[in-house]
Amino acid sequence: MKRWLMAAIVAILSLTAFSMESNATTWKVANQVTVAWDAVTTLTDGTSIPAGSTIQYQVYIRTDPTGNSVASGNPITVLQSLVTFAAEGFYDIGIKALRVVGGQVVSESTVAWSNDPLVAQGGNDFGVQYYLSPAGIRNMR
Repeated sequence: MKRWLMAAIVAILSLTAFSMESNATTWKVANQVTVAWDAVTTLTDGTSIPAGSTIQYQVYIRTDPTGNSVASGNPITVLQSLVTFAAEGFYDIGIKALRVVGGQVVSESTVAWSNDPLVAQGGNDFGVQYYLSPAGIRNMR
């Protein structure tokens, strides 16, 4: 009985470790990254974006995992953005779709975060690690 119990515990721990590893966030080490996404072409009910509406995108950054989000630049209409980090840290990138009618934002999607495998391409969630560079060498001889 003890052997069976120990074998069951080892199996459960192994499966838990495998599960955690397979869902691990990929961390990219960089001071800037280009993020891209597919165009939003429908409303939440599945109907096409109506004539007279345009979609803009707002990019956000936040410290991982749930820090305050900050807009990165102004809303854009292109499907990619270069995001640059100024302070050292671990960051998630978010994108929100904005529906614009007559020059006014009339509705917004929720923010899709890079650490969410449900919105990351192929379920491959990611974040960005930024490290400041050391100071340059001085007084070289």
